[in-house]
Amino acid sequence: MVVIGLGRSKSLVVAVAAAIALLPVAACGTDGSAGNASGEAGSDRAQAIGRWQDDFCPTVQPELAAKRLSYSKYRFGPTYQAMGHALTPNTFDCVATFEIDLPQQKHPQDASVSIAIYNRNEEAWSSVEEYYQKRLKDWLAVYEELEVGSPVYKIRERDGALKPFLDKKLNGPWAAGHAYAIKASGGSRGSMLAAVRTEDYALFVMIETPMDPEVSQALTAVEFYEKRGEKPPAELSEQGIESRRILPFTDEEIAEWTTTEYITAVHKAIEAKLGE
Repeated sequence: MVVIGLGRSKSLVVAVAAAIALLPVAACGTDGSAGNASGEAGSDRAQAIGRWQDDFCPTVQPELAAKRLSYSKYRFGPTYQAMGHALTPNTFDCVATFEIDLPQQKHPQDASVSIAIYNRNEEAWSSVEEYYQKRLKDWLAVYEELEVGSPVYKIRERDGALKPFLDKKLNGPWAAGHAYAIKASGGSRGSMLAAVRTEDYALFVMIETPMDPEVSQALTAVEFYEKRGEKPPAELSEQGIESRRILPFTDEEIAEWTTTEYITAVHKAIEAKLGE
């Protein structure tokens, strides 16, 4: 992800917006009835999403993600961005960044959540399925197109974060669903993506997590010993490094929550809102 240097708060806004642009997903789920309307009825349902405006963020509940990650306060948002916004041209979005206070750390860590809905912008894409597939490819391309040997590539390689550790179908009351997750590494955030497609809209939920500063420091120390041809001390074993973690979660835990509980809760809330 590229964050433009606009100052700390503005950089975070750009980072979240960039994350939204890369939210993807694909594959198939179970044959559910919820959200699978078609024809004129499906069109009516899809267009209703564009009229939510002030109700959009309350419906998709970004606060659930903030609470799960033990946030201390919001730094930006939650903010609604309508389709046609310069940074979200094809989807309706709710975005937020928030701080996580850590023990014995002067500065908090930042995390973000973005929820996007695509509802058949026919001028741009021929179908929900087409757009759904595009977002999948865009998200994967961020990691597949890293330049081999670049600083980011080397750090991700060191941290075992070159490829997604989670890649699975999401079964549920939707037509198709898939989830991906990749670990945080160095200055690069972890990314947990869950997306589902109905016949008349596609939902993309992504949470980005910071790298644990103590774990990062320990991995750097291991690299230092290895470059000198020395064996790292016992306290820098895999178990020893993990014991230093000060974030109140792991990337694996957040990925599991995002791709099971959270995506289900958001989808259920959207369907309930459409049924009003």
